[in-house]
Amino acid sequence: LGRKSLDAARMVLEALQLTGEMTPEDFLARRAAILKDLLPGATLLPGAQRLLEHLRDSGVPCCLATSSNKQHFLLKTTNHRALFESVFSHMLNGDDVDKGKPHPEIFLKAKDAFPGDAKPAAG
Repeated sequence: LGRKSLDAARMVLEALQLTGEMTPEDFLARRAAILKDLLPGATLLPGAQRLLEHLRDSGVPCCLATSSNKQHFLLKTTNHRALFESVFSHMLNGDDVDKGKPHPEIFLKAKDAFPGDAKPAAG
C-alpha cells in the first residue's frame, strides 16, 4: 500500500468491514506474527539480480527507498543483503520518514543522501 503501517491497517480493516472486530494495533500484531515466518523466504523478481548487478558494475549510483518498516525490510532481504549492500549506497525504510506514500518525503531524503556529484538531476 505504501502507507505507514497504522494507516494501512485502518484502511484494510475499513475495507473489509472489520473495524468492530479488532483494532489496527491488533491487526498489525497478528500480521507481524505471520510475516515473521513468511518474509525471510522472499525471492527477487526475475531479472532483478541481473539488473542490480549491471547497475552496480556500470557505476550507476543507486539507493533504495521502501515504505516497509525496518524490521520487515530486514526480514524480506535476509537472503539478499550482500547484493543490496553491494548495489545501494544507502537504504531508507518507512521508519526513516514521518509521512508515508504517496508523500514524496522518502524519495527526497533518498536523493539528499547521495554525495554531491552523485545526486540525480531534478526532474
